[in-house]
Formats: sequence, C-alpha cells, structure tokens
Amino acid sequence: MQLVDTHVHINFESFRSDLDEVAFAWRQAGVVHLVHSCVEPNEFKDLQAIADRYPEVSLSIGLHPLDMDKWDGDQTAAQIEALASSDKRVVAIGETGLDLYKAENQATQEDAFWAQLQIAHRL
Repeated sequence: MQLVDTHVHINFESFRSDLDEVAFAWRQAGVVHLVHSCVEPNEFKDLQAIADRYPEVSLSIGLHPLDMDKWDGDQTAAQIEALASSDKRVVAIGETGLDLYKAENQATQEDAFWAQLQIAHRL
C-alpha cells in the first residue's frame, strides 16, 4: 500500500541529525509522498532545502494560530502569498486555523485564518 502523509514537520531539531534515516523509515513504511507544513514564513527556506533533497516532499506555507505575535495583517498575508506563488512545490496553505488554547488572541487568529483562506482560494 502506498501512503501519503499530509502533515509533517521533519525540519524540527530532533530530526536534523538523522534526516536520511527518517527518510529511509518513511520509505520503508510505504510513504510515497509527504506535505511539510510550514508554521511560519521565516522557516520556508529551510523547508525548500528539505524538498530539494527529498523529491517526494511537497510544501505548505502559513502561520500557525499560536504564532499570532508574528501576524502583521496584510504584510504577513502578502509574504505568505508571495512565497506560496514562488515555488511550484507548495500544494496548500497552512499551517493555519484556530487554536483556542490561547483564547486571548482569538480575534487575531480569526483575521489570520480568514486571510489565509482567501490566499488559498486565489491560488
């Protein structure tokens, strides 16, 4: 059976030293494609380097709802859209959504989520 993992974070520090072993493991398990979720635009270049190294990795880009301190409205939305448009390996907008663990920034989360949905619709 061939599998697709639609939400990975293989750029995390715990994987960096043995990424080739991690890739071997996903291939052995039958995973033929992965979508690497970008939690904030500043990590996008690192994810592109991983996708360069492993052709079965596609990308998503967005801003995680717990990172709303980095949301600067239209400027952040434009950055996400520009990065998404710049690389054909981007197949989704995300990581995005609502996370009410930090309910004090719920309005900002909703604004960011709506903006990212609009980007996804345009692309």
